Amino acid sequence: MTAGIGSSAPREDFVDKHRSQLIQRVSNIAPILDELLDKKVIDQEQYDKIRALPTSQDKMRELYSGPLKASAACKKIFYESLLANEIFLIEDLSKERSPARDNGEKNNKAQVLQDLKKSLAKLLEDFFQDLLDVFKALSNGLLKLFTNLLQNLAKVFESLAAYVVFPSCSGL
Repeated sequence: MTAGIGSSAPREDFVDKHRSQLIQRVSNIAPILDELLDKKVIDQEQYDKIRALPTSQDKMRELYSGPLKASAACKKIFYESLLANEIFLIEDLSKERSPARDNGEKNNKAQVLQDLKKSLAKLLEDFFQDLLDVFKALSNGLLKLFTNLLQNLAKVFESLAAYVVFPSCSGL
């Protein structure tokens, strides 16, 4: 069983096993450093040096390269501080993962992705069909409008032609 919440395995195993994830994912480092200082895991000089580092990752690396190498007791105190300040991360890292479960999740993710692709294809198909229908309606409306315009122009030309061809009749 993974060393974690409710586990009887030593907490230092958890700290060692999840070293890289803890370095990358611990974000609430200030209160952890405060507790380590209060419980004499680090001294004031180490505390100041670690606090001066620019990123949480750098701070965590410094903890691992120094104080957390010292003893199992230091790792236990560090773990307890993580529980108090990074409980969701500890819970996430504590979950056991089996290859069968991982394969099931991969298959499920693949199926979800396939379903999303199908849904997206259907949505795009419907969208473009609707767009085509709009263009057809517009073009039919424009065709009718253009036909009416031509008919009116023809009437105007007929009137003008009658006037131009037979100018003397206009005075009657």
